[in-house]
Amino acid sequence: MRKIVNENTFIDDNSTLSFGCDNEYSGYQGYEYHVHPEMELMAMDCVNGSRMINEHIEQFENNDVIFIPGGIPHGWKVDEVVPRGDKVFFNSWTHFKRGLISRMGSSFPEFKNVADFYLNLKQALKITGPAAQKVLQLFHKFQNFSEPLKLCQLLTLLTTIYDNKDYELIGSPAVNETDDSRAHNRFFAINRLVTENYSRHIPLSEAASVVGMNPTAFCNAFKASTGMTFVRFLTLYRLQVAARLLRSTDLYVSQVAYHVGFSDAPHFTRVFTREFKMSPTQYRNTKHD
Repeated sequence: MRKIVNENTFIDDNSTLSFGCDNEYSGYQGYEYHVHPEMELMAMDCVNGSRMINEHIEQFENNDVIFIPGGIPHGWKVDEVVPRGDKVFFNSWTHFKRGLISRMGSSFPEFKNVADFYLNLKQALKITGPAAQKVLQLFHKFQNFSEPLKLCQLLTLLTTIYDNKDYELIGSPAVNETDDSRAHNRFFAINRLVTENYSRHIPLSEAASVVGMNPTAFCNAFKASTGMTFVRFLTLYRLQVAARLLRSTDLYVSQVAYHVGFSDAPHFTRVFTREFKMSPTQYRNTKHD
């Protein structure tokens, strides 16, 4: 049984999705076998390799487009790059909250069948045919879209997959009740605690009590599961929210600091600078430019 690494996708309570991509190959080998509660649409182009969904391992060639409902361990490994024209390597993913699909289904009757399909999925989907090509083509443009347009395009992709029925179920529906699966279930509870309460002080004792552990046992289990301390995890989440606020609002740096749970603005600036290699003001100016 492979070790499952719990991943934080850093979607805060003011967002519904995140997007990332790699446009160039630089010795990329693949992600660790990991899990997160958010849904994911993943596309890999110009590479051959292998994919693991739960305990299902499969080879893929040239492209791989996968939808993962959330809570299912997964990972990719690149074995060979297959250049096509000026394209060398392309890997894109978007993570989004289950609540987004649920709200869309309840608010818009036209989307209800689509929403029900994804909300009821217990296994990952391998997307094929025209739908897979549509996903790949749009993902190549995603990084240039505004946040509202990314949301609209994501809904378009999910609807296209549902309408075309170009998919097959892969992997088993759930992880076995092992130490690793219990660990990532505990992590989900901690993740929710942080995402809903990051702006206030969260004592270690409170985090431990959420998963029914004493503080010492919790610290050891959390670090073994995530590779970092709880304090480090909380700090990184706060900094991710701070970065988004610096990009998208005109709040003073001190206001951003207090909003994300720092009681001392100079301390926030030091921590932010250490992590991002630039001050909050420099970060804002760079992103605005």
